[in-house]
Amino acid sequence: MIPSNGGGRPAGIGPAGRWWAVLLLASLFGACNAPESDALRRHGREEAAVQAAIDVVRRFFAALPEGDCARLAPMLALDRAGAPCAEVVAEYNDHQVRLIEVESAVKDGRDPRAILVRARLSQGGEPQKQVAILRVVNDRGVWRLKP
Repeated sequence: MIPSNGGGRPAGIGPAGRWWAVLLLASLFGACNAPESDALRRHGREEAAVQAAIDVVRRFFAALPEGDCARLAPMLALDRAGAPCAEVVAEYNDHQVRLIEVESAVKDGRDPRAILVRARLSQGGEPQKQVAILRVVNDRGVWRLKP
């Protein structure tokens, strides 16, 4: 039997003791959940990045037939050594490359700033047999398709 002080409470636990118990439990609960909430936040950021990469691919291919580099260039990760927007767009349009659907997207395990988007494309009106893997990179906070 637990000793009592007559009021139904165990002897020796007063208001200050209860506060210490509450603080101890709260700190233990918070410590146990901290890594999980960090993981959830990280997972949420990764999901947002993957969705942003998919959106760039869809917007690029939706605007591609018009060939307007004023709209398309901001969606492309063009470096100085690569072809300018007009050449990239002309190449895609000459071969009539179009997006059929995005199948999936995952973070590139080699580069934390990149997302690999698996997409079904058509060329000349015919669906390609193989799934294309499009690389989308984060360029100073903006997701861009790497041609």
